[in-house]
Amino acid sequence: MFAEITLTQTALVIAAGGASALAVTLVVHLLLRRRVPGARGIARVMRMIEPGQSAFRIMDARTERDLYVSPACDDLWGFAAGEGADPESRFRRVHPDDLERVRQAREDIRRRGQAECTFRITLPDGRERWIRDSMWTINDRRGRPRCYAGAYTDVTEASRMQAALAE
Repeated sequence: MFAEITLTQTALVIAAGGASALAVTLVVHLLLRRRVPGARGIARVMRMIEPGQSAFRIMDARTERDLYVSPACDDLWGFAAGEGADPESRFRRVHPDDLERVRQAREDIRRRGQAECTFRITLPDGRERWIRDSMWTINDRRGRPRCYAGAYTDVTEASRMQAALAE
């Protein structure tokens, strides 16, 4: 079971992913306290809080398997509905030049409890999309990692503008 969310955890969650990230954290707490019934309950609550430009996921910290992936994730990563529901499918779309940065972010979440990484993915039609992945850990009452929550955000336009300004 989960402990109450502390002020420090709340600040870290908001810094990592904003107010919507805090809402995701609260949903995880409710789910694990059995106050949100199963995957359908998560999906129902997430539809109410999820912004259009981000896609959320919740991963078991022990197995690193997804517990929840929002429907927006498939669109963002260029998958057909339900096709990209596992981390390895998404990982295969990461641009080869950015793989090490993504691996490092995975290690950071395990070691530090939070991570942020910006990287490119290659869509099926060959286009590239820039993604910012903000991740944070949700601990159990003993302070051990229980889940990793994260938000993928499309930052392609911002990356293009930044590149244009640099030229």
